[in-house]
Amino acid sequence: NISDQALSILAHLHISRDTIRESILLGEKQGAIFESLVKIMQRRNNDESRTYAIGFMKLLVEQVTGFSFRVEHFIEIVQLLKDNVSPKASKAALKILTLASQWGRNRDRAVESGAVHVLVNMLLESKEKILSVMVLCVLDTLCACAEGRAELLSHGAGLAVVSKTILRVSHYARENGIHVWYAIAEFSGGVVVVTAEV
Repeated sequence: NISDQALSILAHLHISRDTIRESILLGEKQGAIFESLVKIMQRRNNDESRTYAIGFMKLLVEQVTGFSFRVEHFIEIVQLLKDNVSPKASKAALKILTLASQWGRNRDRAVESGAVHVLVNMLLESKEKILSVMVLCVLDTLCACAEGRAELLSHGAGLAVVSKTILRVSHYARENGIHVWYAIAEFSGGVVVVTAEV
């Protein structure tokens, strides 16, 4: 596929952020390029291209403040995490979720895409500390909204796995995990929270 080949070449060129900013972001191309990357991510039979696509998307998102995502965009990012395409792809996807979810509407759409349950499952399965830290960072951001907290509480292992990760991973994980617990306790406290297994 021509687009796969083009993306592979771009990935191996190691394009600088300055080049991206000057050649793409200053023009009217960013929306079209973003949609092209999403379409490539939808190809479930090509993990290499999906990894390149999410990596290039991360470079774009790092240069754009307040880029508006649709739910469909988040669904593909979350699907990539569910498919466990590659460690590199997962880290790029988590970085995108962290950056994009700082804005209210994006946060709501990320939650709507099913991100919270996938992130909790990743915490349950992950044996890599840096990945666990990144997941907790995203959960911290998503639990800033009521829908995100409700999704965390609706997962049977949500609070328990956050607590265990706080104790076992690192200082950064501890901070994010405590923020999650604080948000839950302050805004969504109840019997489920009080009786949660830690």
